[in-house]
Amino acid sequence: MSGASTLTMQVVKRGIGDSRSLTGKIRQALYALRIETRATKCDILRTYLNSAPYGLNLVGCEAAARRYFGKPARELTLAEAALLAGLPKAPTAYMPLARPERARARRNHVLERMLAEGYIAEDACRRACAQPLGARWHEFPYHAPHVAMRLRETPQAQRAGPVRLTLDAGCQEDVERQCAHWLKRFNGAITNTAAVVVDVAEGAYLARVGSVDFFDTPGGGQVDCSRAPR
Repeated sequence: MSGASTLTMQVVKRGIGDSRSLTGKIRQALYALRIETRATKCDILRTYLNSAPYGLNLVGCEAAARRYFGKPARELTLAEAALLAGLPKAPTAYMPLARPERARARRNHVLERMLAEGYIAEDACRRACAQPLGARWHEFPYHAPHVAMRLRETPQAQRAGPVRLTLDAGCQEDVERQCAHWLKRFNGAITNTAAVVVDVAEGAYLARVGSVDFFDTPGGGQVDCSRAPR
């Protein structure tokens, strides 16, 4: 009934659709063989991890790392990475926020398999298994949302590669905080503000705030006031 697909076939299913019929499985297998001849195992694994379900409507290990642990996937500890590695098998059954004991057992099973396969040492496995689960709800970062919305349709973003900007993360965060702080001084007489910080010598944007609260839709939060005509 289930569990008969290889990891490469799992990648194929997300591209051409799932099917439990014999014909569908054969079709998936043929597409999987074509992928195997054209892509490395690391490429296939990367594609799988970037498209696998992790519960809470999360797709991809990067989204899961930021939701459950509040940091990028590359910064995960061994125990945290093992937890995410075990989630796609049954994201609801092993949901760490709802079923922590099941999630912990699944994580430790992954660690024990890594030990058996020779990927980690025994002491590393023992220390990781003893660690608390550590998963909790983290909000996604959404600095400079107006800039992000403008860039999402650009050719660079459509190619799914990184879009590099001159914005300074520390400066952006500070300006967003300052805008919200100074707006409170007007006691509601002024309801929104925007700011742009530019390195004049370099001609580069360091920070750009289009509104104080992007999600304040009735108040015009999604209008980019940094670009609006005065």
